[in-house]
Amino acid sequence: MVWIITALAAAVISSVGNVFDSFLVSKKMPSLTSFLIPMGVAQIAVACILLAIFPFPHNVDTMHILGTIGGSLINAVLS
Repeated sequence: MVWIITALAAAVISSVGNVFDSFLVSKKMPSLTSFLIPMGVAQIAVACILLAIFPFPHNVDTMHILGTIGGSLINAVLS
């Protein structure tokens, strides 16, 4: 049941972020490069907050956690 709440929270935060992205790029940021660094920092902050609210279960193997983090980093680099 916790994973449903986590998934919904991530979707809501992501959609709010998308709206905020569009506003910043169209109205406040002169270029895409000046937008990427603050948005990346904001996404890392949100990820840390979500990890604090919804921590990994205690019975999860460390390799699974590292695989999850590695997969998301690869996704971020290739996107």
